Amino acid sequence: MIQSEERYKALQQSLNRFSNDLTDVMKVSELENRLIDEVRAVLQVTNVSIKEVPKGQEHEILNKQDIWVQIGEKQQPVYLRIAMDHVLLRIEEEWMETAVHYVTILYDNDRSRERRPFAVRQ
Repeated sequence: MIQSEERYKALQQSLNRFSNDLTDVMKVSELENRLIDEVRAVLQVTNVSIKEVPKGQEHEILNKQDIWVQIGEKQQPVYLRIAMDHVLLRIEEEWMETAVHYVTILYDNDRSRERRPFAVRQ
């Protein structure tokens, strides 16, 4: 029970740190790199990447051994791919859903800035 409580606290601290860090992110590449770093550190996995998957080819490319979570869209859907060698705890799944939700919001904001003709981008 104590170990579970400690894990929960560590995941909450990670989300707080991650959300604070995202306020300084200005580019999609920085956002993606920050997500990869956090997933590696928190879930203790080494094989994490961001992949654009052509529409209509998801079933051919997305394999069942890895976790694939759509995080946004560029020209094609963009996925976070995590090669797992262990099963995630429920609290880790919830952590990942929340972290991905933060990233998805920023992806959507970035795309809406691209559509506005007079937006200033840094």
